[in-house]
Amino acid sequence: MMNDDLHVVHARAAGLDVHKLEITATVRLCGAPGGEPTCETRTFSALASGLAALVAWLTGHRVEATAMEATGVYWQAPWNALAHAGIKPQLLNAQQVRQLRGRKTDVEDSRWLARVCQFGLGRPGFVPPEAFRDLRNLSRHRRSLVAQRSRLRNQVQKILDRSGVRIGGVLSDVFGSNGRRILDGLLAQLAPADILAALSGHVRAKLGQLGDASPARSPSLPATSTSPSRRRGGSPSCPTSRTAPSPRSRCCAASGSAAVSSSCPWRTC
Repeated sequence: MMNDDLHVVHARAAGLDVHKLEITATVRLCGAPGGEPTCETRTFSALASGLAALVAWLTGHRVEATAMEATGVYWQAPWNALAHAGIKPQLLNAQQVRQLRGRKTDVEDSRWLARVCQFGLGRPGFVPPEAFRDLRNLSRHRRSLVAQRSRLRNQVQKILDRSGVRIGGVLSDVFGSNGRRILDGLLAQLAPADILAALSGHVRAKLGQLGDASPARSPSLPATSTSPSRRRGGSPSCPTSRTAPSPRSRCCAASGSAAVSSSCPWRTC
């Protein structure tokens, strides 16, 4: 004969419904054998003071384990606080512990998570130690910065090619030491002879090619208007003045030049 009673894994369990600014917590305690469990629900702030109060409240009820859903990055701060306090946290997939439609509130979610934790109905996800999580976040941030740098360099290279500056076909790295000197010289509107004279010795054999790849003179720029309409939104004829940074700022950011002339030859609008 089958027994429908669930096996209690944690006699004192809790469920946390984590949001950006608040946490709804429910403590579920097993009563006498055959009796109804007792539940208590409270709402805490997700800031540092609220996390300290949450840990103290759970410790006062001698909670053994807590369950929470993996909601973006909001679960990390409660996880660290509970782990440091000696309470076993469980990170559950939200799709696996989803309730019936129409019965979803913060209180009901926390009560359901407490029940899932108490009877071991969920399968907790693997969370590496804090040191590995910090290293993973650092590596992901570095990869994002490298991708942003590559996108910016590609944009600058496209602007140079559109303006007739084809130094990328002569130099192996446009953003190397010699490439930056050429970019700084073009932004400062120096003469091509002065720009080529400042290059390193190992590119002396390519001076002829670099002279052909660099413009003979800076293109003439239209007069810049200082009317209020241009200061607010830019030129009406420029399709990218409202949404994208100017090509001059891209060149300056990629070349690392701090001092740039106000009449940059790479302004297209």
